[in-house]
Amino acid sequence: MAKRETGGGVLTYHPGYLHLNYNVPHKMDLEASGAHAVFKDSQTGSETRMGLAHNPLGVLMGNPITLSGPVTVTDIQKPAGILQISLTRTENPSQGLVTLIFRDAGQALDLYELRILDERQRTLFIRLGAM
Repeated sequence: MAKRETGGGVLTYHPGYLHLNYNVPHKMDLEASGAHAVFKDSQTGSETRMGLAHNPLGVLMGNPITLSGPVTVTDIQKPAGILQISLTRTENPSQGLVTLIFRDAGQALDLYELRILDERQRTLFIRLGAM
């Protein structure tokens, strides 16, 4: 069974920009905009730059986000009170999958969780909650 680590922090997102500021287990920062992301780990002092063209997170960086063309909706599930939409890159789906999980709040959908499955079949769960 794979080791599961838990962290906490603040997520800021709008189309074309994402910022994750972790403070648990230790201070880490991920900032993505356009086609690139920078990950900074204050514990090790390391900084990692990555292109998003071949990373599943890049699916969320469109401005505006589209659900056709370069992005393909691979699955939609609607269990009671939930809507799940899975997205991948049209030209290379093996690069990963992003699943958006919404709570059905009657007249609106509330984004509750992101699941990002990378090409190595590792899953990152990002659960969103009110501050």
